[in-house]
Formats: sequence, structure tokens, C-alpha cells
Amino acid sequence: MSRPRPSSPWRTMALQAGFNRKGMQRSGVWFALIPWLSRRNPEERRAWLVRERAVFNTNPYLAPVLLGSRCRIEEDHSPELAERVDATLQRSFGSLGDALTWRAARPVWFLVCAIAGFAFGPAAVLVAWLLFAVAVAVVHRQGLEWGYRLGLEVVDHLDAARLHALARAGRRSAAVLAGAVGTGVVVLALISGAERTAVF
Repeated sequence: MSRPRPSSPWRTMALQAGFNRKGMQRSGVWFALIPWLSRRNPEERRAWLVRERAVFNTNPYLAPVLLGSRCRIEEDHSPELAERVDATLQRSFGSLGDALTWRAARPVWFLVCAIAGFAFGPAAVLVAWLLFAVAVAVVHRQGLEWGYRLGLEVVDHLDAARLHALARAGRRSAAVLAGAVGTGVVVLALISGAERTAVF
């Protein structure tokens, strides 16, 4: 029988909602892992809360993978190993996740929204934003399940996924789309100017 997820996608979204300067995403981690902690015995819960005082900061879209993996490592191996993996993957996921999301996936999505707005009107932009919200929820859910299922093997699987190559392709696509949007804006401005000139 498969083990239950350590959290829910709605709880892991608290990583961004609970961000603060002192612990950064740490309060979000505590909130996200309450379901997992509730399954531990009281001594393990107390020990976990005593340890969890450091800063936690990584890319919020890859953080569910790390949280799931960290819980599984602590269950299967030891809290000390889980902490070492956590500290290492925070930096790796931060770098990889920022390249993949902030500089590739989100620019592509926003530019697609802009093109959809030009082509089909405001309703298309609303639909695109709703799809983005659903995609974020799916990423959080699947990330938790994937990280928890793999545990310590998550590093090898991430390396095999070639996410850096995907990030590079996303940046190139964003550049092409930005050019298309810029060209569209210029063309619309010229058409609008020509129409006003014709009226007067």
C-alpha cells in the first residue's frame, strides 16, 4: 500500500503566503507539514520542532518536491541525513527553480496571455490565468507525491529530467514571444494612428 502524501498542495502554497525576513519560508514549512507531523509520535514531533529553527528558502514551485523528499528521508533513514539533504537541495532547487520558473515558464505564459488578449480579447486572458492557477495546484500536488515517493533518489531523477535544458528552451521561447508581442503592439499602434489620421 502506498504511503499518504505528507501534505496537500493548498498547504504548500503557504510557503509564499507566510514569507518573512527572519525565517523566510520556514513558517510556511511548519504549516505545510502539520499533516505529516500529526502522524509522528509526540517525541518525534517535539524533536522535529526543536530542530526546525533555521532559515528555509528555495524556489516555491520546486519546494513541494523537497518537502516530500525530506519527509521520506527522515522516515526511512534519519533526521540528520534529512537535514543535510534539505540544506543542499534548498540551494540547488533555488537556482534550478528560478531558471525554470521566473526566467522561462512564467514569461512564456504571460506572453502567451498577451497574445491571446490581442487575438481573442479579455476573456481569453481570464481563461489563461485560470489555467495558470490550475497548473500551479497540479505542480504542487505532483511535486509532493513525486518527492515523497522517491525520497533520497530524488536528486538522480532531477538530474535525468534535464530541467536546465528545458529552462534554456523556455528562455529562447520567451524571447521569440516577446518579439511577437512587441511587433503586435507596434502594428496596432500604426493602424490606430492611420485610422485617426484618416478621420481628421
